[in-house]
Amino acid sequence: MATTEIETRKLFWKSGFQVCPVCRGSLVKEINTVEGCRYNGDAYGFITFTCDSSGCNWSSIFRYDDASEVYYYETTYWVIGPE
Repeated sequence: MATTEIETRKLFWKSGFQVCPVCRGSLVKEINTVEGCRYNGDAYGFITFTCDSSGCNWSSIFRYDDASEVYYYETTYWVIGPE
């Protein structure tokens, strides 16, 4: 099990944002908050993911940018395999 917030977030990212890294539940909801939109239509902001499984209520935020090479730019250097 992950011990730090960054490890927990990486587990969640590796699951494709589908499985809660705390309780392993699959009732994850997301709320997209658009902070801005460029003239070309690229949006940026953040998505709040919250687990609704068994009262877990784990939550995390991932920032996104349509103009970035990696949609969730904070995950740029994260790898899928063993670290």
